[in-house]
Amino acid sequence: MTKAGWAVRTPAPHLSVGLATVLAVLALGVGVPMFSILTGPSGPFTGAGAVDPSATSQVPVIRVPAPIPAPSVGSTDPGPVGSPSPSAPASPGARPTSSPGRSPSPPSTLSARYVTIGGPGLLGMGNYQGQVTISNTGRVAVTGWTVVITLPSGATVSGASGAAYRQDGATVTFIPTAPTRSVPAQGTVRFRFRVDAVFDGRPTGCTIDGHPCS
Repeated sequence: MTKAGWAVRTPAPHLSVGLATVLAVLALGVGVPMFSILTGPSGPFTGAGAVDPSATSQVPVIRVPAPIPAPSVGSTDPGPVGSPSPSAPASPGARPTSSPGRSPSPPSTLSARYVTIGGPGLLGMGNYQGQVTISNTGRVAVTGWTVVITLPSGATVSGASGAAYRQDGATVTFIPTAPTRSVPAQGTVRFRFRVDAVFDGRPTGCTIDGHPCS
């Protein structure tokens, strides 16, 4: 259609396609570099949420411990190291045992009594005879005994019957002979001895098996 003085021309189709191609090439050639500049590390449109590859090395690593395996069925807990094991309860009828030792000796059932049977002279001076009677108050016979007589200074034993003796200074020790060695239960034995003295020579002490005479 035409108007007066004017003529309208439609571009040819091949010219439109070529123009579009040129524009696309220009857009790619200019747009891609420009986009890289604008969004690069120093560009104004660098995203705040952009991930910096170097920052990944600073992320803390959290290690989850491996789960502790559950004890198998039937296993027992040994308990803390060094904990004492429970001691076995004592049986009701058990008695504490004592260490073997020497049993105490039973008390002596022997006793002794001294008498002067052949008196010294005036004021106790001169020679005399003494007699010791040993009694057993127990229910069984006792074999063996020791009697110790203490005399004043200067007095000596010159003989004995029913016992053997030994004198050491003022101390005279008597031990039994065969007839007097065993003292029967509820019975007695006796011995005699002779003392020579210038002055008063009567005994000042008497013991039997460490116990005083009566």
